[in-house]
Amino acid sequence: MPYDAPKKRNDFEAATDTVAGRSMRNLGALQTSELFMLSAVRLWCNAEGTPCRRALVRNGFHAVSLGCAEYMQFEELMGAVTSGAKRPFTAAVSCCAPLMHDEAWLLECLALIQHHRSSETTELLSALLPAAAVRVAAEALDGLAAALAGVGLHLRVRSLIEPGIHPGTLWRHALSRLVH
Repeated sequence: MPYDAPKKRNDFEAATDTVAGRSMRNLGALQTSELFMLSAVRLWCNAEGTPCRRALVRNGFHAVSLGCAEYMQFEELMGAVTSGAKRPFTAAVSCCAPLMHDEAWLLECLALIQHHRSSETTELLSALLPAAAVRVAAEALDGLAAALAGVGLHLRVRSLIEPGIHPGTLWRHALSRLVH
């Protein structure tokens, strides 16, 4: 399957993404909590010039009993990830598109921190973000993950991250169970 060149959109890119030449698994394999966060990420990333999309994200947070403070943590996280990244953050434009590398990376970060695996989360964040952005993202992730768990939105850790794996390859390793 050929790789489609990304279309540049400010701080992130929209592209068709593959791992090892295969499309990412369809969205039916994701849990409700993962779909909620994926939808929020996609709406946030594609909200350029359409403030009503950010309002949809905020309304989604309120619908699952998350308040303005949690939405602001999400905003901080997305700001750190999109503007502080070593390379552009890739998010799908379509709501029904297959899961992208960076989207899966972010879901994995949330799951790891929610399961009190902060050192692994920091390593995973370091693969894409510089040190200053890692600190901002880790703080936002910590608060957001706790709030998600507090309303019953638990994310499943999908990786089997082994000690000694280079941080630059962690996100690929984390995605290995999502590919097909």
